[in-house]
Amino acid sequence: MEDFELDEYYNSVKYFPKYEGEFNNITAGSANSYIQQCNYIISSCFDGKLDFFKSCSNIAAFIKHLQYKADSIEKSQKCNFLNYKINDEVKKLKNVSYNNVDFYNKLINGYKKYVHNLNIICKKNIGYLDEDIFRKIEDLYKIYTRFNRFVLPSSSSDVSNCQDITDPVDIYNKHKGTCENDINKDFCVALDNFKNDYQTIIGKIITKCKDAEEYLQSYVKLSENTVLLLQEDEGSGERGASGDRGISGEIGETGGRRDTILQDSLAQEGSHEMGNSKSTMTIALSSMLVLSSASFLMYKFTPFGSWLRPLIQRNMKQSDKMNEEVLRFYPNSSGNHMDIENSRYNIQYH
Repeated sequence: MEDFELDEYYNSVKYFPKYEGEFNNITAGSANSYIQQCNYIISSCFDGKLDFFKSCSNIAAFIKHLQYKADSIEKSQKCNFLNYKINDEVKKLKNVSYNNVDFYNKLINGYKKYVHNLNIICKKNIGYLDEDIFRKIEDLYKIYTRFNRFVLPSSSSDVSNCQDITDPVDIYNKHKGTCENDINKDFCVALDNFKNDYQTIIGKIITKCKDAEEYLQSYVKLSENTVLLLQEDEGSGERGASGDRGISGEIGETGGRRDTILQDSLAQEGSHEMGNSKSTMTIALSSMLVLSSASFLMYKFTPFGSWLRPLIQRNMKQSDKMNEEVLRFYPNSSGNHMDIENSRYNIQYH
């Protein structure tokens, strides 16, 4: 398993149900296409037992399909699927002597010799999956097979079955203990991706399945700094508990402290942004003061001022002249004002 990129492998499993359908279409009718090649492989790897013949032909057909595909993310995902498929087909034979790295390498070499070199076509993530990793991939596969069935029901039924939500959630929940340490980090991130997919369509889920869980607990661990703060807080809570304080008080105060720690850790980025905003405002105000001072000094003590003053005075004279011209067009304006004062409706208040 040294050459496996497990994070990529686990995250590609969500596409396995799609590739299963492609596999079935591509391999339909392939039984007679690889008779000679599979006879050689079976005789060299399976002691002539024909139980693997159909699987051998299907795998050979899919390898040929991949051979003509350009390198891409999808091709890499299909290679991951095929590798899981080969491991799965071998495990179905339930022969302990097949369940090891040496046998798997022998089988891949058989395909290399008589069909195509799978290690060249796929380049990585081709190899024996130990029992633990195989079961994790299998669980992710089951999760997405049922989940996709709920999201996209078959045209024959057109009805989403709530069991297709219950089963994936049950598998998800059983792995809570699996994710309590960093050993299975890549797998737990893949589980968390399913949680996100689940929460994305929670409205549809709750509408169709009233008893479905509305929220799935995240199995991705907190950042290291936040975990350390929580651990320190737990320690102080335990020390306080050794005094006269009751259990309920300890839980309440410690829980409140935990919430504060989590809120503080999440608010750090916000405080940094506020600090940046204050700095920006300070710089802007300082710039305005500097420009104002510089303008005043230029006006008062440089040739710029002597050039600007006559322009200002000339504009003021032109403005006064325009006001006089306007008044000439309204000669009776003062008389009108007096008429209003002498009007019989002009009531004086004392």
